[in-house]
Amino acid sequence: MAVRKLISLTVVVIGLAACSNKQAEIRTGYTVWDIPAHPPGDAKAVYASMKDGLESTGTKFTVSIDPPPAPLPEHPGHFAVGNPMRNSNFAAMMGPQGAEAFKMATCDGASFVATLSNDSMNRFGENTKFVACVFPYINGYSISVWHKFMMDNNNIGASLARNVVGDSSQFIPRTVEALVSGLKSAGFVPTVVESF
Repeated sequence: MAVRKLISLTVVVIGLAACSNKQAEIRTGYTVWDIPAHPPGDAKAVYASMKDGLESTGTKFTVSIDPPPAPLPEHPGHFAVGNPMRNSNFAAMMGPQGAEAFKMATCDGASFVATLSNDSMNRFGENTKFVACVFPYINGYSISVWHKFMMDNNNIGASLARNVVGDSSQFIPRTVEALVSGLKSAGFVPTVVESF
């Protein structure tokens, strides 16, 4: 009887694995907020609330902070997404799927750039990365948060567990909420102007 149950379970697991032809999945998205404020006077408060909100939600965090540009631009900058390894031999060997894994946001012209990783679920083939940028301009601050969630479906045990508890992409809305809450607590009013 135990052997029959084991065979049945094996058939179910193999069947689930056969149904999933996605070996890896990569999802990206972003949100851009506008904060009406008075740069450069509010810069330290904006940067501090951004840093606190992001730092509290990840396992690896780096930040680079510069003074706002002088003179301030009339229009805010915007992040760009690219693959720094796109022209390398390594990227060619990885193929299209592998090349996607190297895509990251860059924040040229931003006075605040933070990168955040949540790799607490790496052992289950999941990883989440964030890039946050602050672009001061005449009327305030433009804040961008770009995120990438990567999931490897080769781990059958992890795939089965995801059917019950979900995956760690739930870190994305938690991180965004922590960031927005920090800004609001500091007295700023962020308004979403762009999102995907």
